[in-house]
Amino acid sequence: MSPYSSAQLLFLSKFRSPQSADIYADDENWREVLGEKPSKTTERFRRDGLLQDASFEQRVDIRFKSSELKEMLKTRGLKQSGRKDEQIERLIQNNRAEMEKAVSNVKGYVLSEKGAVLVNDYLTREREIRERIDAQVIDLLRKRDFEKAARTIANYESEQVFPLQWYVFSKPYNPKSQVTALQHIFSRIPALLKGIDNSKIEDLRIAAGMMLLWGLNKPGKYLPKGFTTDIILDSEVSARMFLFLGFHGRIIDG
Repeated sequence: MSPYSSAQLLFLSKFRSPQSADIYADDENWREVLGEKPSKTTERFRRDGLLQDASFEQRVDIRFKSSELKEMLKTRGLKQSGRKDEQIERLIQNNRAEMEKAVSNVKGYVLSEKGAVLVNDYLTREREIRERIDAQVIDLLRKRDFEKAARTIANYESEQVFPLQWYVFSKPYNPKSQVTALQHIFSRIPALLKGIDNSKIEDLRIAAGMMLLWGLNKPGKYLPKGFTTDIILDSEVSARMFLFLGFHGRIIDG
């Protein structure tokens, strides 16, 4: 069992790419979930060998945005295209001393090999849990067990470091509003979508239901790969129409 909390592991995952040493220094949300200043957590990670000092190139990455690097390349008459690391290497090759001076006061960290293993295990575990929840909720939506579907996600969110806003602002949690919206999504069809095959209507309803419960704006992975509506409206617009149907029905029902 990991000696680190979920909040600490989530915070550590932010260093998969190089980050400033004082990342989230003034972020009260992180301070609350960590139970201490983020800087103290960062120092603990360093002592435990989970973080290492950022290299010179990585400190340049921390210091400058890609747009800033492009402008620097432009003023020096150098090629601007390419990945960020390629832009950085071009500037260093052009004038290393100048770039060293530009980042002389930049302090940053990145995951060590030990930290990367810990983070990868954590993220893999979290992804597998989320996939199981998704599968359970989709099955419940197909069975029209809307309350259990809503409560399943609410229970999942109750264990998250940063729960979804709808969960945070709806304590004590009552699924009535979401259940009402889902009832409209799964019982009605927008007039513009009535030419779609029934099996595809079900897919759109499932996607809209998942969007509603997770607070998403796009159906993404919740529609089958290669899904098409076979009408002039594309899949994303069609799923959103069902989502809006749910929102409006909920408002009308009060």
